[in-house]
Amino acid sequence: MRAGATGRGQLVDVSMLEGQLSLLQNAVCAYLGDGKVPGPMARVQSLLLPYKTLPHEEPQDLALAVGSEKLWKDFCPLIGAPR
Repeated sequence: MRAGATGRGQLVDVSMLEGQLSLLQNAVCAYLGDGKVPGPMARVQSLLLPYKTLPHEEPQDLALAVGSEKLWKDFCPLIGAPR
């Protein structure tokens, strides 16, 4: 139950280092595999292409991930986007 419902909470102990390492596992594996030092990615994930945020008419951008280049090329015409 939530603390707000019962008035009681609980301790959650999370390692910040382990959390960051899990988020960076693709970059670490790429570095260990080919020695290339990854640079800033901003809002684009270069290791799992195509994946990035796209401008949208709503207040927030749209995050979109497609499993492969072939699926991306099949998907774009469905949403009226250029390949």
